[in-house]
Amino acid sequence: MKAAEGWKTPCFILGFGLYGTGALMWMGILRLFPLSFAFPIAAGSLVVGTTLIGVFFLHETVSIWHLSGSVFIIAGIALIASRL
Repeated sequence: MKAAEGWKTPCFILGFGLYGTGALMWMGILRLFPLSFAFPIAAGSLVVGTTLIGVFFLHETVSIWHLSGSVFIIAGIALIASRL
């Protein structure tokens, strides 16, 4: 939405639609799961997903610290998910 030149442009409409879809998905997730379960998974997945997109699409380099942090995040998500 930030890249749109006005509010009637296709970029703005697409960005607004995707933002709204994400908000509706989040509300649906919160109806199914408690916040203490859903938020850590969503936040951790966002960090790991952003790292993966940066590596594969933007050709960014990942240090051992980034890799080990991602492993800890994935392990934490697995622990949370196993207690459901």
